[in-house]
Amino acid sequence: MSRLLPLTARISPDDLEFLSKIDVEGARSTGDKVRHIIGEARQRREGQADYNSAFRMLKDMLESTSNNIRLSENKTGSHSELLDKLLGWLPDIMAYLISWEVNPNHKDGGGKGLEELEKGLAKKVFLLLESVLRMGVTSSSSCYNETIISENMEPLLQLCSIIETSRKNNLGGSKS
Repeated sequence: MSRLLPLTARISPDDLEFLSKIDVEGARSTGDKVRHIIGEARQRREGQADYNSAFRMLKDMLESTSNNIRLSENKTGSHSELLDKLLGWLPDIMAYLISWEVNPNHKDGGGKGLEELEKGLAKKVFLLLESVLRMGVTSSSSCYNETIISENMEPLLQLCSIIETSRKNNLGGSKS
């Protein structure tokens, strides 16, 4: 670590209270906490350079929430496959978006970059949709509410039916 330099700052009482209450692993002083917060800010700014960095940063941001969910699940003996999938999917899709934006190849505003973005996002969205649909194969799913998937599946099934009918009509009509 490089040499530490002193920093003096005036902060509001609310900010000081926040600093005193924030739990930072390994921090023994307010200065340790401030250094940690600056490090996190630097990581957020520099972590946008590529997908892997952005993914790690976003996964770290969700770690506390994920851990609390796991602890609660352990306590209650329950599990939600839906939450598990979403907590895995969110950092992935966000990292994809963030890393696309900072990619110098996309700065020209060209349509090709936008098409690549759309194609990548569509792939990720449909993979999530497919995995959620697989949870609806049976009337009960591995979620806190066992029927939450089947209860919410009906509008999707109706849309799929309409799309399938429309495709059949368009394919049938174009052959004549």
